[in-house]
Amino acid sequence: MATGTKDFYRTLGVSEKASQVEIKSAYRTLAKKYHPDANLGNAKAAGRFKGIGEAYAVLSDPEKRKHYDQISRIPNLGFGRGAPRGSGAPSGGGFSFEDLEGFGGLGDIFSSIFDRRPKAAAPETNRGPAKGRSIEYSVEISFLTAVKGGKISIDVPITEGCATCGGSGASPGMG
Repeated sequence: MATGTKDFYRTLGVSEKASQVEIKSAYRTLAKKYHPDANLGNAKAAGRFKGIGEAYAVLSDPEKRKHYDQISRIPNLGFGRGAPRGSGAPSGGGFSFEDLEGFGGLGDIFSSIFDRRPKAAAPETNRGPAKGRSIEYSVEISFLTAVKGGKISIDVPITEGCATCGGSGASPGMG
């Protein structure tokens, strides 16, 4: 994972409201200035060129830009920009979108976490689940709770065995 803060808007020198034309123009200007052929042997320029390309790859694609804007505004996650400037919320650092390979697998990750298809139910008995078996329960949570974590209370019905009949429902001496 990359160690630096990634603010793609700052990297390209454009505002967060920049149009696609402005982003492309800034990219071309900076790419020309920091291109390795124009800076032979300058490792710093080569690194800057790579960062410019990474920023342009995200900001020039409307879908990737939308994801970047949504994720990077969540404070304390280390996604680069953090909360919007001047909001009073601390910003994080240390995340590189390069690690996500252009967001290629996020759909699969989220679908495995938030899959709403019904699961095969365990056979129900009047005694509840067998000892040692897990109970599955679906809950809906907000995006921020999913990302930042939190606590949710749920009511789980528990069937307790009767001291008189042991949960069989039969009267003593009847069964």
